[in-house]
Amino acid sequence: MRTADLLPPLLDYWCARAEGVPAADLELRANGTLCVRNLRGTPGKIVAVQVLDYSTNWALAGPLVEKHGMGLIPNRQEWTSMRDGVGATAGPTAPIAICRAVVRAAFGDEVEDLPCA
Repeated sequence: MRTADLLPPLLDYWCARAEGVPAADLELRANGTLCVRNLRGTPGKIVAVQVLDYSTNWALAGPLVEKHGMGLIPNRQEWTSMRDGVGATAGPTAPIAICRAVVRAAFGDEVEDLPCA
C-alpha cells in the first residue's frame, strides 16, 4: 500500500512501528482501534494496554513534529508536512500528514497492506 494513501488504523500501526514499537506488541482490535500491550513486568502477564491513535490525537502526533524536525503547511483542503530528506507528505488533517511523513521516512513509499491480519 502506498504510504501517501494510509489512513487509520493502518496509518497508526505503521507510525507506531516507525516509532520503534515491535509488531508483536501491537493489536488491531475489531473496532478499528490500535493498541499496544505493555508486556513489561510479570512474564506472560499484560501490565497495561494503551490506545495508539497518532493520526487523530494531537497528544501523540504533535510531539512527532519536533522530534523529527518537521514543518507543517496548511493548504486549502489538506495539510502538508515537510521533513528533511523526505520531501512533502500530504493529508486531510495535520496529524495524518505528520504520521505519513514519519512512516515514509522510516519505510519508504510502500508498506504492507494488512500487517495485523
